[in-house]
Amino acid sequence: MLLINEEVIIEEIKSTNKKLEDIDENYHLEYLAQLKIYASLYLVKNKLTSIKGRLTFINADSYETKIFNYSFEKAELISFYQQSVKDYLVWHEQLLNDYLKRRKTIQELRFPFPDYRYGQKELMKAIYCIIKEKKILYAMAPTGIGKTISVLYPSIKSLKEMNEKIFYLTAKSTQKEQAINTVSNMVKSGLSIRLLAINSKEEMCFLSSEFCDVDSCPYAKDFFQKMREAVKDALRHSIITKSVVYEIAGKYTICPFEFSLNISNYCDIIVCDYNYLFDPIVKLQRYFTDETEFKAHALVDEAHNLVDRSRNMLSCEISIDAFKELKRSLRGKKPTINSKVNQMINYLNEYIPKLEAENNQRMVFTVIDSSFLQLLNDIIEKCHKIFVENSSFKNRIKAVKLYFECKKFLKIADFFGESHRFVIELNDEIVWAKIICLDAANYLSNTLKP
Repeated sequence: MLLINEEVIIEEIKSTNKKLEDIDENYHLEYLAQLKIYASLYLVKNKLTSIKGRLTFINADSYETKIFNYSFEKAELISFYQQSVKDYLVWHEQLLNDYLKRRKTIQELRFPFPDYRYGQKELMKAIYCIIKEKKILYAMAPTGIGKTISVLYPSIKSLKEMNEKIFYLTAKSTQKEQAINTVSNMVKSGLSIRLLAINSKEEMCFLSSEFCDVDSCPYAKDFFQKMREAVKDALRHSIITKSVVYEIAGKYTICPFEFSLNISNYCDIIVCDYNYLFDPIVKLQRYFTDETEFKAHALVDEAHNLVDRSRNMLSCEISIDAFKELKRSLRGKKPTINSKVNQMINYLNEYIPKLEAENNQRMVFTVIDSSFLQLLNDIIEKCHKIFVENSSFKNRIKAVKLYFECKKFLKIADFFGESHRFVIELNDEIVWAKIICLDAANYLSNTLKP
């Protein structure tokens, strides 16, 4: 709230990386809706007949601002507020009814086979108890016992609260299909539950693009304005597979991958790859942080595969050629990146004589040189400023891809510890900087900690 010449102005401030000249009054209409809600609350509380509003956008790099001023009448704001509350209550009632129906049908759910196979009953009992006790269970069972139903059935029976979700994590598409089919059969038998299969961004992209560029993608335009109706369409389905997501996303011209992430908020079972829990770059932060409002139960299929996968997730590499290519891609762009990139290239080139003296052309360190990380951070900051100032140019997609390679390296460096090694390697006359994870046990343990 502002007070200018004793006149009250309700102000909503938003930071943005977008160029201010590209922002108009139709940019993210939910921001204007937010302003109207705040203004209506203040107006009613203070018994006013009208009130001024202001929507202010601040560029996160330049700190320049763009302001839109509004004058709201009481009737307009009251009508908007009442309609917003009505829409919310209708939506919440649907979600509540879905939950009550889920709870009732879970209570009525019976094991879908006439008999138990050897060991099945014991496995299901152990899983149900371990979820209730918020502990971790490692289970080894022979082929043919019916592990998928033995894991999913007690997990579903354990669901009590509205914010609980089951994550079925697997590395294989065949296991993903088996989990989907298992839940589908229970739905056909009367279970009211909603399952979503999440696929990779690359697999879902309508454009089959090598890299996602939000500023140039037609499926990112007006994404949130289209979301309400698209989600309503999706929630008519109990089993939301890739084909369902594709069909609805195509209907509303929105990004299928981002759409699937939004749908996940309203689904009870989410079938996806290990990455979405364990990979620090792509993990679903909305579900797997201490601040989340959701209670997630993770079912990790064939968990022995995590040994190699997790080491790869916490390892990364970048070559001197990537920095040379980045420099070429951003040639002539302001602010110039040349100085910092040249410093990085010189830094890596200085290792060549030392590497050539090594029989295996590799140098291994138990710590990362802080000057290397600082240079990497400087390059990332410069790139970010260039992308803000230059929304489109010939090699932008290539430059953005290289930028995210740098960001990934810096992110993985945050996890560097005793089980990591920093490696400088000469391979086919190309210098590489690598972070290699030797053992991800502590990371996995912390990630799975209930």
